[in-house]
Amino acid sequence: ERQSVERLLAPLLEAGRVDLVIAGRETFATHVPALACRFGVRNVVLAQGGTTWGLLSGAYPPELARALRDGLAGADCVIAVAHHLAERLRELGLQRIEVIPNAVDTHAFTPGPRDATLLRELDLPEASVIVAHVSNLKDIKRPLDLVHAAAAALPRDPRLWFVIVGDGPCRAQVEAECARAGVRDRFRFTEWVPRTSVPRYLRLADIVVMPSETEALALVYLETQACGRVLIASDIAAAREVVQHGVTGLLFAKGDCAALADSILRAAADPNLRTAIGTQARSFAERYTLEAALDAYERVFTVMPQP
Repeated sequence: ERQSVERLLAPLLEAGRVDLVIAGRETFATHVPALACRFGVRNVVLAQGGTTWGLLSGAYPPELARALRDGLAGADCVIAVAHHLAERLRELGLQRIEVIPNAVDTHAFTPGPRDATLLRELDLPEASVIVAHVSNLKDIKRPLDLVHAAAAALPRDPRLWFVIVGDGPCRAQVEAECARAGVRDRFRFTEWVPRTSVPRYLRLADIVVMPSETEALALVYLETQACGRVLIASDIAAAREVVQHGVTGLLFAKGDCAALADSILRAAADPNLRTAIGTQARSFAERYTLEAALDAYERVFTVMPQP
């Protein structure tokens, strides 16, 4: 990584063709700020979450942890995508932090009816209540919790169907657990879908479930809300930034599959609740537009002092 950055970035910096360097991932902090400072160029590191959790939990070897922390401290500014993430960064002793939340394209992600073609392609009944999960199916997303909740909820509401949108390392395990729990026929798996197709799948759903272990500020949270659907999320710091329980979504205790099943059943049984939450969620998501994020980035870049 260091060699690639040096090879690609150093000639541009040396030629004076760069006014600002933005490191789009936290691991770049080990070398990008120092390289930019060498040439007197302002630099920013975007903090998306994963590396920060690793630093705080002691997951990295001490030498690497020290290099990451020192690199972040050496940046002219660290931009966190959520307020709770900024708080954790300050625990590392970092001071030059700005918060610019993740944004959602509210023109692409909009409320609307189900796509009848997609419903047929996935062989889902028209009268079904569809529960979706959208992720890269890593352990940190806890997709197995949805399987266990489905097994508990289906005997109480046979209208439920489940759609897993995406792919990843837990895919085979999730399918195997569906089979073991006797609910495989109620699950549909899409593989990867193009980014432009994600709104179709969110609008197909009545409910979107994100039982994550941790998040920075999941785009799916905001995208679900922008589509006017009910988001059910584990009660973690990231979700609490965008979900007011019972108003803009529903929260349940992380890892409590029985509570997740109850939340799914509550939303499935009450279309008026789904409509109310969907309307308020859409209104809330409109605070997180791309335009608002662009204005925030422009403000930060404009006020940053020259090196």
